Amino acid sequence: MNLMIITNLNEKPELFEQTLNLIEDSLGYFEPYRFDIDFHPLMEKMNWKNNYVIFDQKNNLVVSHIGVNVRILKNSFMTSPIALLGGISVHRDYRGKGLFKKLMDYVVSKFNKKVSLFILWSDLKELYNKFNFYEAGIVFQTGNMNLSENKSIELFFEKTKLSSLNKSEIQELKLIYESYSEENLTYIERGDEHWDMLKNITSCDLYLFKRKGKIQGYFFANKGLDLQNIIHEIGIKNSFKKEFLDHISPYKLWLPEKLNHNEDFSKNTFLAFFKVGSKKLFKELVHQLSNKNIVVKNIFNESILYIDRDVQKKESIEYFLNYLLNRTDKFETNFISNPIYFSGLESI
Repeated sequence: MNLMIITNLNEKPELFEQTLNLIEDSLGYFEPYRFDIDFHPLMEKMNWKNNYVIFDQKNNLVVSHIGVNVRILKNSFMTSPIALLGGISVHRDYRGKGLFKKLMDYVVSKFNKKVSLFILWSDLKELYNKFNFYEAGIVFQTGNMNLSENKSIELFFEKTKLSSLNKSEIQELKLIYESYSEENLTYIERGDEHWDMLKNITSCDLYLFKRKGKIQGYFFANKGLDLQNIIHEIGIKNSFKKEFLDHISPYKLWLPEKLNHNEDFSKNTFLAFFKVGSKKLFKELVHQLSNKNIVVKNIFNESILYIDRDVQKKESIEYFLNYLLNRTDKFETNFISNPIYFSGLESI
């Protein structure tokens, strides 16, 4: 009898609380924060079929977890399925036994033909590089002021929660999100069901920018332990964009690129860890993101053979992902009209 089995929370819902405790212990979560609230889309019941665990039957113990949230990456001319991984954890008494590799390999095999990219967030570069996840993309922070220490922002914005909005206000927010994102970003698609789930992330604050009696823009700030005082999502109508950004750029605002009128940005970091999924879907994604300038010919374990504007090249996957996704001086390609960006509401 195999005492260590891989299952999911849909098959064994009684393991939910134990799994949540494992995640929070591994990630250093503490009250008043709860992982299942801060990362509700990953942990909510409808997604339990994608919450994979290793269960030690002898000791009746959940010893490892990886959650998967399948979403759609989109911009004005393309869509592509991606897998967001989160809640990655191994019980402290079971580390060093190969369980993380066993579960990661299992999860990747379940989704490898269904998504173009696997994406996760971590500071464990050395560990995830071993599994062919690489840092790529870029996020700029515009300022250093903390929202919690300067309440003057509330002179210009109405602070609230997404769950407090009425149907009309939520509809206004959805329209601004779609129009702003489609014009400026390659982003994660949000249907009505996603907006409903986001209402449960109560550690996230919503600031509304109202003019002429209507919502003209908004930003989301804070979430859980990791995004305190970070403005991680914005949406604004073009006619109010300069005024809106002038108000919030002194704060810790995250954007996928430098503000055109503010070159004195504070700092930058990578967007996420990326791993190639389905070769077919990845090739299609690259072709679209590069404005059809790149054709991927073959993908090996650690390298990619491709044709870039009629020139054949072979580079490491890590280099290629940065070449494709990073808009910096080192990797200035002008391939993506709209850079990839993930709101803190989507990160898991």
